[in-house]
Amino acid sequence: MTAEELLKQMSAEPFAEEMVCCVIDPETRVIDVPAEYQLLGVESDEKVERMYFQCPKIVGDNIDLSKLALRVNFRNANDQKDQYIVDDVEISGDNITFSWLLSRRVTQYKGNVSFIVCAVKASGEEITNEWNTTLATAQVLEGLEADITLPEEDTDVVKQLIAVATQKITDVQNATSSANTAASNADIKAQEAANAAEDARGVIDQITKDSYLHTTTQTFVDTVKASPTAYGNAIPEQIEGYIKQDTTKGLQLFDA
Repeated sequence: MTAEELLKQMSAEPFAEEMVCCVIDPETRVIDVPAEYQLLGVESDEKVERMYFQCPKIVGDNIDLSKLALRVNFRNANDQKDQYIVDDVEISGDNITFSWLLSRRVTQYKGNVSFIVCAVKASGEEITNEWNTTLATAQVLEGLEADITLPEEDTDVVKQLIAVATQKITDVQNATSSANTAASNADIKAQEAANAAEDARGVIDQITKDSYLHTTTQTFVDTVKASPTAYGNAIPEQIEGYIKQDTTKGLQLFDA
């Protein structure tokens, strides 16, 4: 089928309100690509088209695809291979749905693009489950682009992984900033508590000194009263008066 025939077929079909999907048969592993997706775009299109897929959730030996990591492995018209990491898997009844956002890596050259869906489960570096479809094909039409060479290392999967890593770094930086703020506030509270404790110790020391002076004075008076001759026949009342006078404010002395 030529590109012109594809365009005519697409324009002749009525608009469907429901999302059109490439339906995957879990038994034959064939991807049924509807007319809407037979044409992927034009050379050098960049993330302006999205292809949707639908597949039974349980396949093979009771393998739940919703618990596996999904990829779309593709080969563009220049025979360059790359991979798209699926990030929008949804469960809909007994099926899962997901999509493939088409990048310039897919549409870089005119011609046929081949692709499969790959589901993988890994434990560390060991793959424990892998499930694949067979090849499907769609077209990219001829366009006109400036003579720019895309570096080989600038692949879709590398871009996606860099984006994920960048987001993780941002999340860590935000968490670190919040932790530093909390730690700073904790230091301030700790210093305030230490100052309060120091003030409390000062009050306790003063109370202890006052109590000691009072106790010592009273003991001395009691001793003089008991043995007046030991202090040169001093009159206990006079001594007690002197002691009490020493602890009396100056204003009261003049009043007396």
